[in-house]
Amino acid sequence: VGVPVDRLAGRAFITEKRNVSGDAVYELEAAADYGWPAVEIAVREPLVLYDVPMGMAGIIVYGGDALPAFTDDLFYCTFNRGGGLHWSEPEEVASFDIVLRDRLVAPGCSSGVTEGADGFLYLLDFREGRLMRISR
Repeated sequence: VGVPVDRLAGRAFITEKRNVSGDAVYELEAAADYGWPAVEIAVREPLVLYDVPMGMAGIIVYGGDALPAFTDDLFYCTFNRGGGLHWSEPEEVASFDIVLRDRLVAPGCSSGVTEGADGFLYLLDFREGRLMRISR
């Protein structure tokens, strides 16, 4: 599995299933302490933190030009609770305000998200066997 990288800024992001609580999205930083598995609380503050397991399934940094409002933003899927495509703008991170960092933008994204050759976002719904496209 590759790590999504913001090609312009050189930032990388990861998702993590926490040991005793929910899941998290982090900006990857060399030698940072994410806490797992030695301790249950990460020293590094996550961009997004859930208090329940969400079953994160895929994450990308959008780098296309077909959806310019989303350039350099994060998209990730969650398997639990019916699945959903989440959108997060890493530059909004100024405080621990999850509302600014996590927006559910489409239902059914339970398996993965990618950027297509046409520059649009594609998401996979494993439960329904559907491939969906986010376009204008």
